[in-house]
Amino acid sequence: DTEKDIIIPYYLYAHASFRYLLNDNFDEAVLLPESEKDRLYNLDKVLLVIPAYPPDDSKPPAYVWLHRENTHFGTAYVSAVNRSRPPESLFFGRGEAIEGSQGNVLAHRYFVDPPMILPLFPSELPKKQVSVQWDDNLRLIGYQFNPPRIEAGESSNLYLAWEILGYTALNEKMFLQLLDSRGQPVGQQEVEPISRKMYRWRDSGLILEQHPIRPVEDLDADLYFVRFGFFDPATGQRLPTYIADNQPTGSDELIVGPLYVSANGIDPTAPQHYRHAWFGREFLLQGYTLTPLDESTIVKLYWQSLAPTDINYTIFVQLLDSQNQIVAQTDAQPLQNIYPTSRWQPGDILAEQFVLPISVQELFAGNRLVTGMYDLSTGARLPVYNSRDDLLSNDMFQLEP
Repeated sequence: DTEKDIIIPYYLYAHASFRYLLNDNFDEAVLLPESEKDRLYNLDKVLLVIPAYPPDDSKPPAYVWLHRENTHFGTAYVSAVNRSRPPESLFFGRGEAIEGSQGNVLAHRYFVDPPMILPLFPSELPKKQVSVQWDDNLRLIGYQFNPPRIEAGESSNLYLAWEILGYTALNEKMFLQLLDSRGQPVGQQEVEPISRKMYRWRDSGLILEQHPIRPVEDLDADLYFVRFGFFDPATGQRLPTYIADNQPTGSDELIVGPLYVSANGIDPTAPQHYRHAWFGREFLLQGYTLTPLDESTIVKLYWQSLAPTDINYTIFVQLLDSQNQIVAQTDAQPLQNIYPTSRWQPGDILAEQFVLPISVQELFAGNRLVTGMYDLSTGARLPVYNSRDDLLSNDMFQLEP
């Protein structure tokens, strides 16, 4: 074609005949630089070619934007696979038929607006880093929710970055479960894993994909997580996961998050009382919310992760009397241990609630409500600093009314 740029599905780009025509004149790139995306965004139209008989059962493919920098050479930018964007969502009408020598229709071409398709081409890898492997060929290196905050009934995309370690295809399907902050499933879907599309694979390459996450409309404002993995649809058996040096994790799933869902004007990351304190240099306590029950009180603490840690800290909430004797206490791994502190990513805001068997009226009747963090294996507490960077005594912070 005489057009400078052309967009094609990845399965066409990977076909042996097409690769022969390209003759390695295009350097392949998984990420589209932001500066280049800005330039392409301002193009009037770009040519999109869709084969008449796709091999994917019309499931959303990845695309390749062939950008010619001169007559012979250029860059092949590879998009992510967005499971919620079928090809027909990118254009209108039937397009212009491309016929073969026998008059048969081989493909259709469309002139599409760049803003319609450019969102499929990421400029950066997911911000949240992880290294979890399934089988001997597929490793997840990053994830991100786009957007990370939605209203109940809206949808987000789980953006995943996979590193290809080998060419052995997974036969298992992929499951994704939406979990609430207590670890209870509130939604589930099953999809064919991207790893089964062998034409996508490049040795030591990356595969990017996005899975639509659509919470139901009646969800409460809360933090939500996604649990996923691979299973054999015939037996239900799941694939185990591994970390560095092929060490088994003892699990067959991975939980990622958080996804923030607002509902009825409630922001799941906004405390009732803002009180800032730093726990070590890893965590910032942003504040707390008190919810009275009949004869007890829910104390919800709001944390922001500042730096990664390898330790799964335990949080305690204590009510102390004037003699510093414990009146009530509760300790817990945050979020029912479904998302321990070793998994927290910088920027995460996480709320954890504790129930004290005492009324709100009694909480501050000559008592002090305090909180802290400690390593369960050693009992060592994290040092606590106030907003003036003063080190607080007993490594705990007082929640003042």
